Amino acid sequence: MLEDLASHGYVVLSVVHPFEVAAARVANDSVVTFLDASGSMRVAARAVQAEWADEDRIMTRVTSAVGEEAQRAILRTYLSGLPQSDAALTRWVADTRLVLDRLTSLPRGTVAQRLAARVDRRRVGAFGHSMGGVTSAEFCLVDTRGGAGLNLDGSPQYGRLIDATMSRPFLMVYSERPGRLGASDAIYRRAAARYYRIDIVGTRHLDFGDMNYWGGPLRELGAYGAIAPERATVLTRAIVREYFDQELRGRPSSLLSRTRSEPELRVVIAP
Repeated sequence: MLEDLASHGYVVLSVVHPFEVAAARVANDSVVTFLDASGSMRVAARAVQAEWADEDRIMTRVTSAVGEEAQRAILRTYLSGLPQSDAALTRWVADTRLVLDRLTSLPRGTVAQRLAARVDRRRVGAFGHSMGGVTSAEFCLVDTRGGAGLNLDGSPQYGRLIDATMSRPFLMVYSERPGRLGASDAIYRRAAARYYRIDIVGTRHLDFGDMNYWGGPLRELGAYGAIAPERATVLTRAIVREYFDQELRGRPSSLLSRTRSEPELRVVIAP
């Protein structure tokens, strides 16, 4: 996705969150991970995961509830008991804002500085997968530089958006994870300036990156859907690129307008 966006004229910043992702290279050129010296998950990461232990059941309750007020009530109760998740989301948003802040202070004459000087910071799109997608929505809420947000299968939406509004469009892309389709609609439909929703048939949560190409034990455990990895890549690239082309560059999307269809894609909500 990053290479595809860059090949279409976007400057792409991949924001890495040290100690909370699989690997991050830090200033002294060492690599840090979410594992400690003993090989166990770090305490902070473990605390966040623990808060999600009952999430599948609760999201099934949300998506089964009748009416968005009832859905928001269940979500609000659940979200109020996630202090560690809220703290992690705050950190990830702060990381994202810091990266944008630093664009104006890169060493003069470097390739990075010359590239950053050409970035149109009035047209910033934020997107991510899973917690990264949740972060993109919270970033667009708190930072006026976020011109449009997109979430690839991160549900539910943690943070403050359930009781806030943002003057930005937002696109939610759902996999076919059981009990999750539409889990955050009651938040985004009310909060976003324009809300779009696309479901991708045959996908599961890990079909939006490159892990589905690896196969192995995760495929045997049902972590991937029936969709072919190459097809998942083509569709995800098209959705991300067309959405940002429309919202940031004024180029209408044939997918979002439903004038073009793909058999695996269901445009469920579009203004």
